[in-house]
Amino acid sequence: MQRFLTLLVVLAAAPVAADVSGSKAAAGDTSAGDGDAGAELTVAVDPDEATPAIDSSTIGEEAPRPRRTDPTSLGRKLKIPIVVLENLMVIVPPAIYYWNSVDDQKEDWELGWSWSVWKSKLTTTRPLVLDTNRFEANGMRHPLAGALTYQIGRANGFGVFGSTMMNFAASWVWEYIGEFRERPAVNDLITNTASGILIGEPLFQIGKLGDGQGGLTRRGLAMVASPFSRVQKELGLSPLANETAPAHRIQAFAGTSLVRHDGERAQGEFRLGLDLEIMRDYSFARPGRGVTWTKMAGWNRMAFDLRIADQATEIPGYRFRSSTTYVGRYARDLDINGYGNATFLGVGGGFHLHQRRLAAEIDRYSVLSMVSPRAGGWLKSPQGELDWEVAVSGDLAMVQAHAFGLEPLMEDSSILRTRGYYYAPGTSATARLRARSGRWNAELEGAVHQFWSFDDHSYGGEDDPKNVQDQRAVSTATIGMRPTSADIRVELFADAILRRGTWTTVDRRTTEVAGGVALTAGF
Repeated sequence: MQRFLTLLVVLAAAPVAADVSGSKAAAGDTSAGDGDAGAELTVAVDPDEATPAIDSSTIGEEAPRPRRTDPTSLGRKLKIPIVVLENLMVIVPPAIYYWNSVDDQKEDWELGWSWSVWKSKLTTTRPLVLDTNRFEANGMRHPLAGALTYQIGRANGFGVFGSTMMNFAASWVWEYIGEFRERPAVNDLITNTASGILIGEPLFQIGKLGDGQGGLTRRGLAMVASPFSRVQKELGLSPLANETAPAHRIQAFAGTSLVRHDGERAQGEFRLGLDLEIMRDYSFARPGRGVTWTKMAGWNRMAFDLRIADQATEIPGYRFRSSTTYVGRYARDLDINGYGNATFLGVGGGFHLHQRRLAAEIDRYSVLSMVSPRAGGWLKSPQGELDWEVAVSGDLAMVQAHAFGLEPLMEDSSILRTRGYYYAPGTSATARLRARSGRWNAELEGAVHQFWSFDDHSYGGEDDPKNVQDQRAVSTATIGMRPTSADIRVELFADAILRRGTWTTVDRRTTEVAGGVALTAGF
């Protein structure tokens, strides 16, 4: 257990150590050309600032920085009261639920409020456990709470490090005081703290898209992505300056598909999705030649895919992904028309939540990609555009054991036997390739995950099967075209998911394939 705790602390500290504070906004907002509007990252500039012409004196220099407006003095004066109020908004609702459902919580009550208990909590790691709560709590609600608490700090002018420390402190208060009758869960402390950077930071950057004169849709997306910051901005209570929108891409899609599981009869589903991407380097896609270094949150992405049953009676699945970079190197060689190439090399992290309801079970996993080397490239010519990205990562995850998917759960047994999932270190690899030419576009995207059960723990795990492994492979292929000059595309898509779970002599594999049509709009 000691070795595992040390590993967790090192991995959780990596994103914060990579922060060099004071990340700044990227270049501003001009619309892309008619041939590919919205399909690639839109370079945004200040409406009053024209894109500079390239000459020998500007090659290799940093692009003009975006304009900022002054923050409100009232927001600065009320900073501490607002921070306290917003933290209470996050922690009070679950506290009310917790103490109104004591019958469900008592199963984990082992400790009291004595000095000996507190001494053990504060001076040793012996009380720490990997808890046995439901997947919905550990893999979904705790990441959400961590992201929101982190965003409170960012919305009130704290940097990445300060927001992370506040997030950790709030998690500590919940684990040690709010749930004082329980042994502190190290998985919750790590999940809440890491989710701040891995989920909260990219969504906070997306929320900045509402700073400008964007329409109602863009401002609404910004409000959902970064609620505390946006509400403060709308009320004139924000200590943050408004920033010109950085280079970005926003796509929404709606469609229908037929899904087949392991050769069974195909079933219909509706699909809704959203994909947002922001590049905050000042010189991204601008004419010129040179190299710049991006700081924390230089390249951010959030993608959400929701499946709805054809009778709209249930939600059979969803997938949420977020990613950000800690540091990166962006190199470009672009002429006055934007033709040329650019590359990015960096290190970041991400979060991946996947849930899929199968015939007699649920497949799900929640993955914190703590350290993720990442590379990307962009190539543009008069004939079209091509961009790509690849990444690998070291992960901490909670995984539904596919090898035991058809076996009944056993109450009061162990975390895997009782809840169906296990804690796991793992590794992932992702790749994406996109091409655009005239009105046509195509895209390939895939991810593979490998998980190994963490067996070096005893709390709730004495009877757990050991050496459990899971693999997942998810891929999507898309081809589409724009019937008109508007940035609305009709796309055909195909998905495939391969699942494998192993344990001793058990080797269970299942497949899922889907195909359909969707309308995709960029804005």
